[in-house]
Amino acid sequence: MKRANGACLATVVKLVEKNEMPSDGDHFIEAWLQPEESSGKVPDFLYLVIQHGGMMPVESILQHEAQRKTQVLRHDSLSIGERHWFLFSGDHDPARFPSQVAGWWRYDDGDVPPNIINAIASNRFGNHPDWDSTLDVVTSWKQDGEQADVQVRKAGSMDRTDLVFTQQIPGKIKEVKLHHHPTSYELEWPEKRETHLVNVATVASLPKENEFNLPGGTYRINHAFDLETGQRLAVWVAANQEIWLMHAFKQFSLEDGKPEIDMQFDLLDSGGRAAGGESEAWYRRVVNRFQDGELISTKTYRHPHLQTGNEAVYSSSGWIPVED
Repeated sequence: MKRANGACLATVVKLVEKNEMPSDGDHFIEAWLQPEESSGKVPDFLYLVIQHGGMMPVESILQHEAQRKTQVLRHDSLSIGERHWFLFSGDHDPARFPSQVAGWWRYDDGDVPPNIINAIASNRFGNHPDWDSTLDVVTSWKQDGEQADVQVRKAGSMDRTDLVFTQQIPGKIKEVKLHHHPTSYELEWPEKRETHLVNVATVASLPKENEFNLPGGTYRINHAFDLETGQRLAVWVAANQEIWLMHAFKQFSLEDGKPEIDMQFDLLDSGGRAAGGESEAWYRRVVNRFQDGELISTKTYRHPHLQTGNEAVYSSSGWIPVED
C-alpha cells in the first residue's frame, strides 16, 4: 500500500486476444476495465500474457514462463461482466501478478482487505504517488489552485518526518519524476557527487518582468531540483504547445546557486543564410557560460531543421555552431 499508485473496483468489459509472435512481442489478452470506484492511477486495461515471445534469451523466456504458471492472476482468470478489486503499483510480485498489479480480489468472494476499500473511499492515491525503485522513495504532488505541493518520502513510511524533499511549485503540474542520469541535451550533469533530480513538468504563467526576459504569458516550464539539498539545478521554458519548442534554459551551481549556463532561443525572420542555413528564417540558440557568476563565453548555434517553429521536430537536438 505504501508503494501503490492506484486502486479500484472495476468491471471487466472487454477481453481482446492479440498475438505479436514470432516478432518481438507476446501472445496476450487485453482485459479492459470500467472502474466503478477508483483512486489514483488506474490503467485502461491489464496486459495478461498467454505465452511470452520476443527476441529475449531462452533463459529469460523460461523464467517468465515459470512465473506465468505460478501467477494468481492469469490470462484466463477474468471474464466479461465480472467485478474485481485491484491494487496497482510499480512494486509488484511478478510471480503472483502481471505488470502493474500488486493486489487482486474477486468482488463476489468478499475477501478484499478493508484498507483497500478505505483507500479508495478516502482517495488515498489522489496525490499521484509514483514509486522509484532505485532509491525506494515515493514522489507525489497535490495541486492547490495555481501552485502545487511536491513531495518525496521514504517508501516505507507515511510520516511527515520521513519526507526527504518538499517544494511549492507555481503552475499546473503535468508530471513529477525522479531522474538518476542525464535525460536532457541542455543539462550538464553534475560530476562531483552522486546526483538524483526531482524533475517537475508544469504549465505556468510568467509575469511581464521575469528572469528569462521573455514576454509575459503561459509556457511549459520544467524544473529540476537536487533531491538531497532541494536546490534548483535547472529550468526549461518552452512554448505552451504539443511540439517541444524551447525559449530559454538556465542551469545553476549546486554549491552556491550562481548561474552556470544560460540559453536563449529565438525564431528569426532574417539572417539564416548568413548563419549557414538554406533560408532567411532560422531558429537560433545563444549559449552563455558563467564561472563564479561571471560571463566567460558566448556561442551561437542554428537548428538544421527548424525555421518557423511549425515543424514537428524536437528542438533540443541537432544544433550546428555558427561561425563568427
